[in-house]
Amino acid sequence: MNSTSAKVSLCVAFAILASSCSYASMQRMEEMEKNKPDCVSSRLAPVIDSVVAAGSSIPTIGFTAIAIDRGIPETTSPVSSLSVVIGTSLFAAGSAVFGAFWTSSAVQGFRRAKVCEELKKNYVDERRAAHPAPRANP
Repeated sequence: MNSTSAKVSLCVAFAILASSCSYASMQRMEEMEKNKPDCVSSRLAPVIDSVVAAGSSIPTIGFTAIAIDRGIPETTSPVSSLSVVIGTSLFAAGSAVFGAFWTSSAVQGFRRAKVCEELKKNYVDERRAAHPAPRANP
């Protein structure tokens, strides 16, 4: 794998596959059954999505800051200058799109975990009400 495009493609594929843990691992709210609270209430997936979303903005900020700091030399051709501007813009836009996707996955994950937790609590409360524990006679 010596070509740059193959390496970039591999990185993009890995980023897509490694993302959106909440979308991939948690049931949608409309699929959670009230009588069978067999859903995921762990907040691990949305936390991972949050960390990835936050991390996706760091390269964009750093890359843009470096480009602004260095500027475009006067001896650079207009085509080179345009390619630097387009490259920076595409990188920032791509990072923003992925960041928004991971952020939405995290938000949905936290919502799904909360709904699942409430379903489980209601299920346990209903079971306790339907089958009270026997009282000991003195």
